[in-house]
Order: sequence, then C-alpha cells, then structure tokens
Amino acid sequence: MPIYEYKCQKCSAVFEALVRGREKPACPECGSGRLKKLVSSFGVGRAAKNSRPPCGGERRGNSCCGGCSCGHCGG
Repeated sequence: MPIYEYKCQKCSAVFEALVRGREKPACPECGSGRLKKLVSSFGVGRAAKNSRPPCGGERRGNSCCGGCSCGHCGG
C-alpha cells in the first residue's frame, strides 16, 4: 500500500495519504476530493553535501550546525 503526497486544489493543504487499490482520498482540512498528486521525494542514499538538514540548520560536513536538538544530525 503506497503512501502518496497530495495538494488540495481547494484549500492548498498538503498531506500524505495511504491509498489502497483505487481509493480516492479526501483533504483532511476541508474534505474536498479535488486533489493533485505530488511527486514526493524520499530518503534513499546520501544527502548532498550542501543540502539542508531536517532541522533547517546549516550543514557542516555530514551533520548540522550542532546548535539544535533535531535528533537527525547529532546536534
């Protein structure tokens, strides 16, 4: 069962939905079925050296700035 990312064309909410078969999800914010399936990026492989860590801090080598507690970068 794949998880897809959608953007509601009515209220602009972005959300993920677990979709089974031919199910059509509805927006959790407004209930609309007018959705656009987004191209999701997912974490496979290594991050680019100059990409931002999940906390949004500055990257230094393979970790973040170290001034946060995001839990992803060893800071």
